Amino acid sequence: MTIQDLSGRFNVPGVTFKAGKGGLPVVVIENAGGAGEVYLLGATVTHFQPKGAQPVIFVSQHAIFQEGKAIRGGIPICWPWFGPKCDDPKAPQHGLVRNKSWNVTSARAINHAATELKFDVQAGSFSAGFVVTVGASLTVSLESRNNGSAPMRIEEALHTYLVVGDSRQASIDGLAGSTYIDKVADGQRKSQPADAIRFAGETDRVYLNTAATCVLTDPAMRRKITVAKSGSKSTIVWNPWIEKAKALSDFGDDEWQTMCCIETANAADDHLMLAPGQTHVTTVSISVQDF
Repeated sequence: MTIQDLSGRFNVPGVTFKAGKGGLPVVVIENAGGAGEVYLLGATVTHFQPKGAQPVIFVSQHAIFQEGKAIRGGIPICWPWFGPKCDDPKAPQHGLVRNKSWNVTSARAINHAATELKFDVQAGSFSAGFVVTVGASLTVSLESRNNGSAPMRIEEALHTYLVVGDSRQASIDGLAGSTYIDKVADGQRKSQPADAIRFAGETDRVYLNTAATCVLTDPAMRRKITVAKSGSKSTIVWNPWIEKAKALSDFGDDEWQTMCCIETANAADDHLMLAPGQTHVTTVSISVQDF
């Protein structure tokens, strides 16, 4: 469907379809609560900014906007597996849909301060729906569906990149006492102490069996970002730090200082098993408070 077709079909106040970076179709949302944008490539949310606040979602200045290439930043959708596929290491990293164009199925103004968009994608006997609601807060929901005749194993992550003023000063509360897989330490299992998570080196952790809300405190930007979730039992915390950042071709050498990821997931031990015809919905809501 062309941008002109999308504009005609989904003629909603505050919703604009246009050619974005790399000529890729993007939906721009503006209302009294805030602003956002979603690329149809991967249904990737690449911008969210509450009215009167600073941007919340990080996208690398070196991100490649190209068909078939996942966008570095935003909220990539890792589905129906996270990282390498457990039974096929040659399968694409992070699943099948973060570099695939999604279909827009609905757009509506909930009220003057909130706008909802719906997307859909098919991948073999799997399908997924994605709902984005932009206002003073950002809410996204991923629905996994097993359309086949056999049980389906799913791992998933809403791989949310967040803007911070200085990752070395930032801290994350909410995961005290949780067991995590430390991917920087060869997958060792560790327990998060009562202290807040702080970044002092490459960090790549899969926190297990937790439905907790996380609060990112950012002294450099004088704000807190709250990440609340449902339908998710894993939380992933990531910052590439210095050497890993230099090794990523679509990421700036110094950008590790201005981002971190708090990912809403069902991964590793917390993977899903969907029976034929079964669905599962994972939701995350992101809000901001200045201090």
